[in-house]
Amino acid sequence: IFHRLSNNLGDALEIADLLFDRVDGANQSLVRRIQAGILQMQEDQAQIKSWLDAAQLVDVQQSLLKAISKINFPTNIKENIHVDAKLAHLRGSPDQVEAIFDNLIRNAIDAMRDGGTLSINATHILMEKDRQGWIVVQISDTGVGIPKEKYQAIFELGTTSKKDHG
Repeated sequence: IFHRLSNNLGDALEIADLLFDRVDGANQSLVRRIQAGILQMQEDQAQIKSWLDAAQLVDVQQSLLKAISKINFPTNIKENIHVDAKLAHLRGSPDQVEAIFDNLIRNAIDAMRDGGTLSINATHILMEKDRQGWIVVQISDTGVGIPKEKYQAIFELGTTSKKDHG
């Protein structure tokens, strides 16, 4: 459906562009409104698609292992990786879940400039009291750590400890 919708909106925009050159000045503003509406529909379509992508069933084990496989670990960092074979799935965007793992792992590596150990543990646990399954992914390092005065700021958008960050 999204492919068809994208094609139809593209065709409508192309027709509006052709029409713009063939109408007089008074009607050109009307064509511009049509073009703006089509562009807005294209943006809305992309947003809806991203919402639907976020509702996909994500294989957490596959996303984590894929993120790990893309990283070139420095030789001075020891890897301690344990990923359960039967992790549960979750609803979300596979690309975003992989990007989260990638970011956490790279941050851990960056924190160990002089080497150390990167530990990744992923398991599925069942909480008896609420009978729900939980996926627990722990990514830890033996790096320098975060100063206590910066604890609150780490959850603010754009916060970084990297000096070369623009």
